[in-house]
Amino acid sequence: MTIMEKMTGTVHSRVNAPGLPLCSATVLLSAIVLSGCSSSSNVSVDGESMETGDTTMQPVESESENSLTDTGDIDSDADTNVDSDADTSTDTDTDTDTDSTETDLPLIAEGNQAIENIASVYIAQTQGATALEVEISGQFHRLTTPQDNAPVLRNRVLQDTCEVGSAASQLNADALNFPVDNMLDSADGQVLQITPISLGDSIEIESDAGTFASLVQSDAEAGELEYQLSSGAPLMVNVPDALSFNAVNAPTPTQWDWVRPESLDTSFRDAVRGIGTNPVLTWSGAEQTDTARSQIMIYAGYINELTGAFQSFECTLQDDGEFTLPEEIQALYANGFSANFVDVVRHTRSLESLAGTSFLTVFMQKL
Repeated sequence: MTIMEKMTGTVHSRVNAPGLPLCSATVLLSAIVLSGCSSSSNVSVDGESMETGDTTMQPVESESENSLTDTGDIDSDADTNVDSDADTSTDTDTDTDTDSTETDLPLIAEGNQAIENIASVYIAQTQGATALEVEISGQFHRLTTPQDNAPVLRNRVLQDTCEVGSAASQLNADALNFPVDNMLDSADGQVLQITPISLGDSIEIESDAGTFASLVQSDAEAGELEYQLSSGAPLMVNVPDALSFNAVNAPTPTQWDWVRPESLDTSFRDAVRGIGTNPVLTWSGAEQTDTARSQIMIYAGYINELTGAFQSFECTLQDDGEFTLPEEIQALYANGFSANFVDVVRHTRSLESLAGTSFLTVFMQKL
């Protein structure tokens, strides 16, 4: 680095943001030395001393595409007379009063980068009658039109709803694996146009204990590219509290972390069976934001042993922690409805965006 570079504070940084080609950024910090430095003096720059001689140091001005400015209130009255061996005389009378201006200094790594890709992982944990099963799959999509602003999670539940019928339960891992464009919207509320792509040989999933699972590309429906468990069978263990995902051999670094949301207590199913005596359901609700949304889904079915008739009801609820079953559901229990089949699901969606990619992680917990 030359002495002039040290004095002007020119700093070159190379930034390799995940998901983008190697780029460079330059930040130029101006070093300003006020007049009035006549006669010989020593100047120390980054630990190196240099002698200026009888030279008047003038303010160093710089121009840069990235201008970093922080100007405070200045009120000065200075009369400066400078003599040098070159018989140079300067008489300056300055009276300046400027309003305070403050500019936030941008961080290099936080440059605005258009979102071009979406990486998604779906985790379904089902507590069956005799065993626990965990199914995991992953996909990558490219946005037809890159987005200047990161996508947001669609609010799928605007109000609590319940319906009485006679259908079988659809609360299962396959039915609740919603398409990505069914869960995300653009920042201005528009539907996203996406195309499935291949990104990396596999998706490695790590926990604090080590490798939790590995997803590899598999044969899927026409037009779809999906990564599924390399074992070819569901896992039989609880999903850890935190996981890290990494697309191996992806053309750009593609990795993200995820923290498992709070689980529903198994007592929720018992509460659904007991609606006849207490129609108010309570649970620990979850905060809803543009990057974290969840919903509660309930299904209860009843077979009349005398007539063989089948009745059921299902509800989709906001995950706010409390819900009172409507009168039509309470009337079922009053007329002998006894829930033989009960499914309760919390469906949680988490989203983060970094360096040109949005990462969507969906967790379905079924009791």
